[in-house]
Amino acid sequence: MRRMAGFLVLLVTLLAATLLAQELKLGVSIRMLAAGYDAATRFNSPQGIFYDRRTKELYVCDTGNHQVVIFDSTGLPVYRFKHWVVRGGKKILGEPRSIAVNSRGDIFLADNLCDYLDILNFRGGSEERFDLARALNAPSARPILLALDERDYLYIAFRSEKSALAVFDPDLQLVQQLENRKENHQDFGEISGLWVDSNIYVTDATAEPCVRVFLRDGTYLFGFGTHEVGWDGFSLPSGVAVTQGGIIWIADTFRQVVKAFSPKGVFLRYIGGFGVQAGAMDYPAALAGDGGQLLFVLEKAGERFQGFEVAPEE
Repeated sequence: MRRMAGFLVLLVTLLAATLLAQELKLGVSIRMLAAGYDAATRFNSPQGIFYDRRTKELYVCDTGNHQVVIFDSTGLPVYRFKHWVVRGGKKILGEPRSIAVNSRGDIFLADNLCDYLDILNFRGGSEERFDLARALNAPSARPILLALDERDYLYIAFRSEKSALAVFDPDLQLVQQLENRKENHQDFGEISGLWVDSNIYVTDATAEPCVRVFLRDGTYLFGFGTHEVGWDGFSLPSGVAVTQGGIIWIADTFRQVVKAFSPKGVFLRYIGGFGVQAGAMDYPAALAGDGGQLLFVLEKAGERFQGFEVAPEE
Protein backbone atom coordinates (compact mmCIF):
# COMPACT_ATOMS: atom_id res chain seq x y z
CA MET A 1 0.00 0.00 0.00
CA ARG A 2 2.81 2.41 0.87
CA ARG A 3 4.45 1.78 -2.51
CA MET A 4 1.19 2.51 -4.35
CA ALA A 5 0.66 5.67 -2.33
CA GLY A 6 4.24 6.77 -2.70
CA PHE A 7 3.94 8.49 -6.05
CA LEU A 8 0.80 10.33 -4.84
CA VAL A 9 2.54 11.66 -1.75
CA LEU A 10 5.05 14.31 -2.63
CA LEU A 11 7.52 14.98 0.17
CA VAL A 12 9.50 18.08 -0.38
CA THR A 13 11.69 20.32 1.76
CA LEU A 14 11.89 23.67 0.09
CA LEU A 15 11.90 27.00 1.82
CA ALA A 16 9.07 29.34 0.82
CA ALA A 17 10.11 32.94 0.28
CA THR A 18 9.04 35.48 2.88
CA LEU A 19 6.65 37.69 0.95
CA LEU A 20 5.44 40.29 3.39
CA ALA A 21 6.22 40.80 7.07
CA GLN A 22 5.61 43.63 9.50
CA GLU A 23 6.37 42.61 13.08
CA LEU A 24 7.77 39.10 12.79
CA LYS A 25 9.64 37.20 10.09
CA LEU A 26 8.27 33.70 9.64
CA GLY A 27 10.15 30.97 7.83
CA VAL A 28 7.79 28.52 6.16
CA SER A 29 8.89 25.26 4.55
CA ILE A 30 6.78 22.59 2.89
CA ARG A 31 6.92 19.30 4.73
CA MET A 32 4.47 17.11 2.82
CA LEU A 33 1.81 17.06 0.13
CA ALA A 34 -0.81 14.36 -0.49
CA ALA A 35 -3.64 14.10 -3.00
CA GLY A 36 -5.36 10.87 -2.02
CA TYR A 37 -5.31 7.46 -0.43
CA ASP A 38 -3.76 5.52 -3.32
CA ALA A 39 -3.33 5.65 -7.08
CA ALA A 40 -6.97 4.82 -7.67
CA THR A 41 -8.49 7.04 -4.97
CA ARG A 42 -7.70 10.73 -5.15
CA PHE A 43 -9.54 13.08 -2.82
CA ASN A 44 -12.92 14.32 -4.02
CA SER A 45 -13.98 17.76 -2.67
CA PRO A 46 -12.44 17.25 0.81
CA GLN A 47 -13.86 19.55 3.51
CA GLY A 48 -12.35 18.80 6.92
CA ILE A 49 -8.93 18.13 8.41
CA PHE A 50 -7.72 17.37 11.95
CA TYR A 51 -4.29 16.66 13.45
CA ASP A 52 -4.15 14.31 16.44
CA ARG A 53 -1.21 15.47 18.54
CA ARG A 54 -1.34 12.32 20.66
CA THR A 55 -0.80 9.86 17.80
CA LYS A 56 0.71 12.34 15.32
CA GLU A 57 -1.86 11.29 12.75
CA LEU A 58 -3.75 13.45 10.30
CA TYR A 59 -7.45 12.87 9.55
CA VAL A 60 -8.96 14.10 6.28
CA CYS A 61 -12.68 14.22 5.53
CA ASP A 62 -12.69 12.98 1.93
CA THR A 63 -16.22 14.24 1.48
CA GLY A 64 -16.95 13.33 -2.13
CA ASN A 65 -15.64 9.81 -1.60
CA HIS A 66 -17.81 9.35 1.52
CA GLN A 67 -14.80 8.46 3.66
CA VAL A 68 -12.21 9.51 6.21
CA VAL A 69 -8.53 8.96 5.39
CA ILE A 70 -5.86 8.78 8.09
CA PHE A 71 -2.20 9.67 7.41
CA ASP A 72 0.89 9.13 9.52
CA SER A 73 3.40 11.81 10.52
CA THR A 74 5.28 11.47 7.21
CA GLY A 75 2.19 11.98 5.06
CA LEU A 76 1.62 8.34 4.12
CA PRO A 77 -1.96 6.99 4.28
CA VAL A 78 -2.40 4.25 6.88
CA TYR A 79 -6.15 3.66 7.08
CA ARG A 80 -9.52 4.75 5.69
CA PHE A 81 -13.15 4.06 6.42
CA LYS A 82 -16.46 4.85 4.78
CA HIS A 83 -18.95 6.89 6.76
CA TRP A 84 -22.55 5.74 6.75
CA VAL A 85 -25.45 7.84 8.00
CA VAL A 86 -29.10 7.20 8.74
CA ARG A 87 -31.40 9.49 6.83
CA GLY A 88 -35.13 9.04 6.35
CA GLY A 89 -34.90 5.68 8.04
CA LYS A 90 -32.35 4.44 5.50
CA LYS A 91 -28.63 3.83 5.80
CA ILE A 92 -26.71 5.66 3.09
CA LEU A 93 -23.15 6.77 2.42
CA GLY A 94 -22.47 10.10 4.06
CA GLU A 95 -20.48 13.23 3.29
CA PRO A 96 -18.09 13.77 6.23
CA ARG A 97 -17.25 17.45 6.71
CA SER A 98 -15.53 17.95 10.10
CA ILE A 99 -13.70 15.62 12.47
CA ALA A 100 -11.99 15.63 15.87
CA VAL A 101 -10.39 12.89 17.99
CA ASN A 102 -10.16 13.01 21.79
CA SER A 103 -7.47 11.58 24.09
CA ARG A 104 -9.34 8.26 24.40
CA GLY A 105 -9.35 7.83 20.63
CA ASP A 106 -13.05 8.55 20.22
CA ILE A 107 -13.75 10.05 16.80
CA PHE A 108 -16.37 12.81 16.54
CA LEU A 109 -17.66 13.32 13.03
CA ALA A 110 -20.05 15.87 11.53
CA ASP A 111 -21.60 14.95 8.19
CA ASN A 112 -23.37 17.08 5.59
CA LEU A 113 -26.19 14.57 5.36
CA CYS A 114 -27.22 14.20 9.01
CA ASP A 115 -28.28 16.43 11.90
CA TYR A 116 -26.66 14.32 14.60
CA LEU A 117 -23.01 14.02 15.58
CA ASP A 118 -21.54 10.57 15.02
CA ILE A 119 -19.21 9.14 17.68
CA LEU A 120 -16.99 6.44 16.20
CA ASN A 121 -14.38 3.97 17.41
CA PHE A 122 -10.82 3.93 16.09
CA ARG A 123 -11.88 1.80 13.12
CA GLY A 124 -14.69 4.15 12.15
CA GLY A 125 -17.53 2.06 13.52
CA SER A 126 -20.45 4.06 14.91
CA GLU A 127 -20.73 3.78 18.70
CA GLU A 128 -23.25 6.52 19.44
CA ARG A 129 -25.29 9.22 17.76
CA PHE A 130 -25.29 12.49 19.66
CA ASP A 131 -28.48 14.46 19.07
CA LEU A 132 -27.26 18.06 19.32
CA ALA A 133 -30.72 19.61 19.03
CA ARG A 134 -31.98 17.55 21.96
CA ALA A 135 -28.93 18.41 24.05
CA LEU A 136 -29.54 22.10 23.38
CA ASN A 137 -33.32 21.83 23.72
CA ALA A 138 -33.59 23.42 20.29
CA PRO A 139 -35.96 22.65 17.39
CA SER A 140 -32.96 21.98 15.14
CA ALA A 141 -29.17 22.11 15.30
CA ARG A 142 -26.88 20.73 12.61
CA PRO A 143 -23.19 20.28 13.56
CA ILE A 144 -20.88 22.07 11.12
CA LEU A 145 -17.40 22.33 12.68
CA LEU A 146 -15.67 20.57 15.58
CA ALA A 147 -12.72 21.30 17.86
CA LEU A 148 -11.31 19.87 21.08
CA ASP A 149 -9.19 21.39 23.84
CA GLU A 150 -6.62 19.59 26.00
CA ARG A 151 -9.32 18.75 28.57
CA ASP A 152 -11.33 16.88 25.92
CA TYR A 153 -14.01 19.58 25.98
CA LEU A 154 -15.82 19.42 22.65
CA TYR A 155 -16.63 22.64 20.77
CA ILE A 156 -19.38 22.35 18.16
CA ALA A 157 -20.19 25.12 15.70
CA PHE A 158 -23.70 24.46 14.51
CA ARG A 159 -26.40 25.89 12.33
CA SER A 160 -29.87 26.47 13.71
CA GLU A 161 -31.78 29.68 13.09
CA LYS A 162 -28.34 31.28 13.17
CA SER A 163 -24.79 30.03 13.49
CA ALA A 164 -23.75 29.42 17.07
CA LEU A 165 -21.19 27.57 19.17
CA ALA A 166 -21.80 25.06 21.98
CA VAL A 167 -19.27 23.60 24.41
CA PHE A 168 -19.61 20.16 26.02
CA ASP A 169 -17.54 18.46 28.71
CA PRO A 170 -16.04 14.96 28.19
CA ASP A 171 -19.35 13.43 29.32
CA LEU A 172 -21.15 15.49 26.65
CA GLN A 173 -22.87 17.67 29.20
CA LEU A 174 -23.51 21.21 27.99
CA VAL A 175 -21.12 23.74 29.52
CA GLN A 176 -21.94 26.92 27.62
CA GLN A 177 -23.25 28.42 24.40
CA LEU A 178 -22.03 31.37 22.37
CA GLU A 179 -24.98 32.70 20.40
CA ASN A 180 -27.06 35.76 19.66
CA ARG A 181 -25.32 38.11 22.09
CA LYS A 182 -24.48 41.17 20.08
CA GLU A 183 -22.97 42.99 23.04
CA ASN A 184 -20.28 40.30 23.29
CA HIS A 185 -19.79 39.86 19.52
CA GLN A 186 -21.43 36.44 19.59
CA ASP A 187 -23.90 37.40 16.86
CA PHE A 188 -22.31 35.21 14.20
CA GLY A 189 -23.29 35.28 10.55
CA GLU A 190 -21.91 31.93 9.38
CA ILE A 191 -19.13 30.23 11.33
CA SER A 192 -16.62 28.93 8.80
CA GLY A 193 -13.56 28.11 10.92
CA LEU A 194 -12.90 27.04 14.51
CA TRP A 195 -9.76 26.61 16.63
CA VAL A 196 -9.35 26.24 20.39
CA ASP A 197 -6.30 26.53 22.62
CA SER A 198 -6.29 28.82 25.66
CA ASN A 199 -8.68 30.94 23.56
CA ILE A 200 -11.47 30.28 21.09
CA TYR A 201 -10.88 31.48 17.52
CA VAL A 202 -13.80 31.78 15.10
CA THR A 203 -13.89 32.85 11.45
CA ASP A 204 -17.11 34.24 10.05
CA ALA A 205 -17.91 33.89 6.35
CA THR A 206 -20.54 36.64 6.23
CA ALA A 207 -20.36 38.94 9.27
CA GLU A 208 -17.66 41.22 10.67
CA PRO A 209 -15.20 41.19 12.22
CA CYS A 210 -14.19 38.19 10.10
CA VAL A 211 -12.03 36.75 12.89
CA ARG A 212 -13.14 36.80 16.54
CA VAL A 213 -11.16 35.71 19.56
CA PHE A 214 -12.82 34.75 22.86
CA LEU A 215 -11.70 33.48 26.21
CA ARG A 216 -12.92 29.98 26.95
CA ASP A 217 -15.68 31.40 29.13
CA GLY A 218 -17.04 33.25 26.10
CA THR A 219 -15.65 36.68 26.95
CA TYR A 220 -14.81 38.58 23.77
CA LEU A 221 -11.16 39.61 23.51
CA PHE A 222 -10.79 41.19 20.10
CA GLY A 223 -11.57 40.77 16.42
CA PHE A 224 -10.13 41.79 13.09
CA GLY A 225 -10.73 41.66 9.35
CA THR A 226 -13.42 42.91 6.99
CA HIS A 227 -14.83 41.51 3.75
CA GLU A 228 -12.82 43.95 1.66
CA VAL A 229 -9.62 44.10 -0.39
CA GLY A 230 -6.32 44.62 1.37
CA TRP A 231 -3.87 42.43 3.23
CA ASP A 232 -5.98 42.52 6.37
CA GLY A 233 -9.24 41.91 4.46
CA PHE A 234 -10.84 38.64 3.39
CA SER A 235 -12.93 37.31 0.52
CA LEU A 236 -14.09 34.12 2.28
CA PRO A 237 -12.34 33.29 5.56
CA SER A 238 -12.82 29.54 5.84
CA GLY A 239 -10.39 28.12 8.36
CA VAL A 240 -8.23 29.07 11.31
CA ALA A 241 -5.25 27.57 13.12
CA VAL A 242 -2.66 28.91 15.56
CA THR A 243 1.05 28.07 15.54
CA GLN A 244 3.75 28.71 18.13
CA GLY A 245 4.00 32.22 19.46
CA GLY A 246 0.28 32.75 18.96
CA ILE A 247 0.53 33.32 15.19
CA ILE A 248 -3.00 33.17 13.76
CA TRP A 249 -3.42 31.64 10.31
CA ILE A 250 -6.58 32.26 8.28
CA ALA A 251 -7.51 30.52 5.02
CA ASP A 252 -8.85 33.03 2.48
CA THR A 253 -10.53 30.74 -0.01
CA PHE A 254 -11.29 32.95 -3.01
CA ARG A 255 -7.91 34.69 -2.84
CA GLN A 256 -6.14 31.31 -2.82
CA VAL A 257 -3.93 32.14 0.16
CA VAL A 258 -3.47 31.52 3.86
CA LYS A 259 -2.66 34.67 5.81
CA ALA A 260 -0.63 34.95 9.02
CA PHE A 261 -1.45 37.49 11.75
CA SER A 262 0.21 38.40 15.01
CA PRO A 263 -1.43 37.41 18.32
CA LYS A 264 -3.11 40.84 18.23
CA GLY A 265 -4.40 40.51 14.68
CA VAL A 266 -1.73 42.46 12.77
CA PHE A 267 -1.07 41.13 9.27
CA LEU A 268 2.36 39.49 8.89
CA ARG A 269 2.53 37.57 5.60
CA TYR A 270 0.78 35.06 3.40
CA ILE A 271 1.54 31.73 1.80
CA GLY A 272 -0.01 30.28 -1.34
CA GLY A 273 -1.29 31.96 -4.46
CA PHE A 274 -3.37 30.18 -7.09
CA GLY A 275 -1.74 27.15 -8.69
CA VAL A 276 -1.18 23.42 -8.53
CA GLN A 277 2.53 23.33 -7.77
CA ALA A 278 3.85 22.73 -4.27
CA GLY A 279 3.31 25.84 -2.16
CA ALA A 280 0.51 27.22 -4.36
CA MET A 281 -3.15 26.66 -3.52
CA ASP A 282 -6.45 25.88 -5.21
CA TYR A 283 -9.31 27.05 -2.96
CA PRO A 284 -7.93 26.38 0.55
CA ALA A 285 -10.92 25.45 2.69
CA ALA A 286 -9.72 24.21 6.09
CA LEU A 287 -6.69 24.34 8.39
CA ALA A 288 -5.24 22.12 11.09
CA GLY A 289 -2.06 22.01 13.14
CA ASP A 290 -0.34 20.88 16.31
CA GLY A 291 -0.29 24.30 17.97
CA GLY A 292 3.48 24.35 17.47
CA GLN A 293 5.30 24.46 14.16
CA LEU A 294 3.00 22.32 12.02
CA LEU A 295 0.32 23.84 9.80
CA PHE A 296 -1.85 21.81 7.41
CA VAL A 297 -3.84 23.35 4.57
CA LEU A 298 -6.68 21.41 2.91
CA GLU A 299 -7.63 22.47 -0.62
CA LYS A 300 -11.20 21.70 -1.65
CA ALA A 301 -10.84 22.36 -5.38
CA GLY A 302 -7.18 21.30 -5.46
CA GLU A 303 -8.25 18.07 -3.73
CA ARG A 304 -5.11 17.71 -1.65
CA PHE A 305 -3.50 18.83 1.59
CA GLN A 306 -0.12 20.41 2.19
CA GLY A 307 1.83 20.31 5.42
CA PHE A 308 4.03 23.28 6.32
CA GLU A 309 6.58 23.86 9.06
CA VAL A 310 6.48 27.35 10.53
CA ALA A 311 9.31 28.87 12.56
CA PRO A 312 10.39 32.43 13.42
CA GLU A 313 13.44 33.64 11.56
CA GLU A 314 16.18 35.37 13.51
